[in-house]
Amino acid sequence: MAVVDGKPVAFDPNDEKTALVAEPMAIDEVGGIQVKSSLRLLYESAPSKTIEEWAEICGIKPETIVSLAREFTSHGKRAVADPHRGVSQHTNGFYNVLAVYSLNALVGNFDWKGGLIKSTTYDILGKKEGQPFDFSKLHPAKAKPFGLSVIRHGAKYEESTLFSGYPARRNWYTFSSDVYQEILPSMGDAYPYATKALFLYMAAPTYAVPGGQTNIEVLADPAHIPLVIASDIVRV
Repeated sequence: MAVVDGKPVAFDPNDEKTALVAEPMAIDEVGGIQVKSSLRLLYESAPSKTIEEWAEICGIKPETIVSLAREFTSHGKRAVADPHRGVSQHTNGFYNVLAVYSLNALVGNFDWKGGLIKSTTYDILGKKEGQPFDFSKLHPAKAKPFGLSVIRHGAKYEESTLFSGYPARRNWYTFSSDVYQEILPSMGDAYPYATKALFLYMAAPTYAVPGGQTNIEVLADPAHIPLVIASDIVRV
């Protein structure tokens, strides 16, 4: 949504036919209510604390913020911050990714040649033309997932056979999936069931989630998980 001539206008950044010119730092009034653009809000919130105060919150030195800011803004739109997994696969991951992509928006590198462009060539299953192995067809007798996931996602506690009043033993995630930080704690708690084997591929939960060191106890104790198979470039 953007404000043009004092009126709210729906805006689709991917619309190639309808051009829209709006003030990115707008402060306006719509229906008697003051409105501000998202860029204006970001601009006003940044100096709400000093660099020293932001650094203290982040647990780093002010000089680190300054040096990284200078480096990141010294390459025009060719500088890109590309987040994945470690900063995102946990409870506050959404806000981490939003912060990183805000940096990209500030230097204007979205859909810019040499900047940040979504790759559409890679396909993990090998289905695209010219790729030699279509993995979706290599396992004709493959097993399909069944039952309740260990993190209890996409299911309702009240409708499960585990329902025994409130509160539940652990959280249920009816509207969520891939709650990464809940996997090992659930296995350690044997809820909703005990785990006999764990395969880890491209995953290092002891590093990738806040307080990840608390997962070590679960991984190291055969009473929680008798068999752990890890395939990764980093140690679990």
